Amino acid sequence: MILEKMNNNYTGAPKVLLTIMSYNRGAFLKNLIDSILANFEITYDLLIYDDNSDDCLTLGVLHEYNRYVAKIELSGNNAKHKGLYSNMRSAYNLAASKDYDLLFIFQDDTQVIRKFDNQELSSIHDFFNYHDSTYQIACTFFKKNHQKPYANLLDYDKDFDMFTPKASNENYMLGIADMGIYAMNKLKNKGWKFEDSEGVNLKKGIEQNMHRAIMRFPFLAFLPWPSVYRYSGTIIKRAYLKFSDWYFNAGFHPLNVINEQQQKVISERRGFEIIFEDDILQLRGGYKLTEPWNFYASVFEWKRRAKTVLGLKKYRSA
Repeated sequence: MILEKMNNNYTGAPKVLLTIMSYNRGAFLKNLIDSILANFEITYDLLIYDDNSDDCLTLGVLHEYNRYVAKIELSGNNAKHKGLYSNMRSAYNLAASKDYDLLFIFQDDTQVIRKFDNQELSSIHDFFNYHDSTYQIACTFFKKNHQKPYANLLDYDKDFDMFTPKASNENYMLGIADMGIYAMNKLKNKGWKFEDSEGVNLKKGIEQNMHRAIMRFPFLAFLPWPSVYRYSGTIIKRAYLKFSDWYFNAGFHPLNVINEQQQKVISERRGFEIIFEDDILQLRGGYKLTEPWNFYASVFEWKRRAKTVLGLKKYRSA
């Protein structure tokens, strides 16, 4: 894989590689790219890691933004699809070899919803240096339909406006997850390598005392009720997927960007505040969803509701 043109305008600022993991979600991908270009006021290198998408819309978006698409050599068993974790390893290895300070990994069903500037970037870089056990920062919102006892699990750092895991916390926000901001020098010193499962990466990170922090006021949001990119499998499975998407009105639901005044107000009210994106964000065009916001495939909502009814819900590490 070759990054054909690197940015030479860092001038002392943290050196950032921003990567997008993409597969067959053209509208989502374009929305994310456009939101980054419109709202990131920092210097960065952008790369799209696409897993050999084959739908026309995604191919059109990749052609439109070809200058950002990672050139990946496929061979052997990976001749068709590299897979998420192989692409994450490629991004990590590039960031390590080119001495980037920070690696951003975004998934294509997210959107930048406010401005992100050099002051905030420097604060993130300083935060990593100050908190020795933090190797990753989550830059997306807490999920209202997956709430946890946050006051028992997290401490709040007012100086950096970040949440960190309590010392008594046994697994929440511990280990390394699939998406966020990664401190490259610290990961390199640990000899880190992404494995082929988030569960394995979380477990490996926990064993090495590697923690994740969470931004109180994130700049990235998942799009609510994302549709399945393709209905495949048996007739019964396809019918189940289609019915679930129809029932929950799943689809492509882009978000309005927070204006500068609203961003200023939220940024300045520092404290132990849990912000859910559906409380402060609105869908583009005034569109309304009848169901509370969900951020996974609609079929998983049935499972979540069943677990809630049966009293089986419990907070997880991820």
